[in-house]
Parts: sequence; structure tokens; C-alpha cells
Amino acid sequence: MKALIVYAHPSETSLNYAVKESLKLGFIDAGWEVIESDLYKMGYKPCLDRHDYPTFTEDAFSIDKASLKALEDHTYDREIEIEMDKIRAANIIVFQFPVWWQTTPAILTGWMQRNFPIGFGWPDPVLNGKKILVSCTAGNNPKEELETVLKVFTHPIEFMGGKILPLLIITKVNTMTAEERESELTYARERAREVATNFNEA
Repeated sequence: MKALIVYAHPSETSLNYAVKESLKLGFIDAGWEVIESDLYKMGYKPCLDRHDYPTFTEDAFSIDKASLKALEDHTYDREIEIEMDKIRAANIIVFQFPVWWQTTPAILTGWMQRNFPIGFGWPDPVLNGKKILVSCTAGNNPKEELETVLKVFTHPIEFMGGKILPLLIITKVNTMTAEERESELTYARERAREVATNFNEA
């Protein structure tokens, strides 16, 4: 069984990085293989454009037409093909990111937009049978507010067949104590281990 962790934070000294590593350890504890997409470290290109579809030559760029042609010709940009392979292989996809300006980092938004074109993401939902764990950090936003804000991110995932697990949200990151931080990291590891161990449960 495989877990794909899509990580969207530029710093390896951040709480986000520590949570990501704790989640990774939890899956390993359960005997799972972990694959990663560390978007900032990869220098991932966040902007969808016609360069993603090298064989589409019409003057007017249509994402649907370009996607269908790439599907037919097997000519997606190589960066996209690599991420598609990871998505196909994963049983669980974990998204780890900070909430900035009430939304996901632009690099993660770009990852979503580029890697789930028509013909891959839908209409035959590529995420059917896959479970999705959204894990994020924020400042002083109430968790209930963040759950509402993040529906913009989770709705397309559900549309493509993914089952959204209860969100893992860590707030008050700028004021937490060392003990609180350690408690959150311990919980993240336990949560990943539990999700992996109980994967086949409804």
C-alpha cells in the first residue's frame, strides 16, 4: 500500500515540515510505502499553460481540447506525467500545507489544476477508491471556519471520486508552546498510522 504526501511549504524548519515527517512515520509504522511530492523543493511549476500540452497547436488555447489531445497522443508535459503516475499508484493522498490568505498556497493550487485534466481526473474519476487526508496549519482561525474555507479545495477532489477523511487542522501555530507542538506531532503520527491500519474500513 502506498501513501502520496503532497507537501507545499518552502521551509524545512517549519511546523508544516515537522508534521509532514510525522505523518510519513505514521504510515511507515503501519508498513506502508510513502512517496512524496515536495513542491517547493521540486521547483514545481504552478501555472497551467500551453507548454503543458506540447502537441496542441491551435491559436486559441482550450484546456479541454488540449487535454483530450494530450490524452490521445500521450503527450502531457513530463512533469505532469510524473505526478499522474504518483496519483495512480497511491491508495491515500495526503496534502500538507499552510493556509495563506484563507486558501491553499498557489503552488498547490497549480498542482491540482495541472494534474487532473479532463480524460485523467474525470469523467472517469481517477480518485475512486482513494482516501484523502487534508492536513494544514493556520494562525488564529477557528477550525470550523477553516473547514468551510477548505471546501473550495476539497470539492473538486470529491468530484473526482476521492473520499475526504476528517481534516487534520492545527491552529495557533505562532503562539503554541514546545509541549503543544510535540503533542500535535505525536497526534499526526498516530493519525496517519490509524488511517493506514483502518484503510479498508468504511
